[in-house]
Amino acid sequence: MQLGDAFVGLDGTDVGTGLTEHQFSCPSGCSQTFFREPVTVIREVHHMHETGTSAVFTVNRGGEVVHEATTEYFDCKFIA
Repeated sequence: MQLGDAFVGLDGTDVGTGLTEHQFSCPSGCSQTFFREPVTVIREVHHMHETGTSAVFTVNRGGEVVHEATTEYFDCKFIA
């Protein structure tokens, strides 16, 4: 199962040149639509096609960060 930007927020949008930041969120109501029981995540992968170079994934619960993963370098040509 894959989860991500449910609305594909940048679809068809020019992301520009140089350093640019984009933020997306998935509120708890999003996952509650599909799951009635707790879910255990065993892996996460940052993927940015050929446009991204770094990413941060943060899980917030009750206003507190409970998990954060960072990819400081990303190159689509070196995906295994």
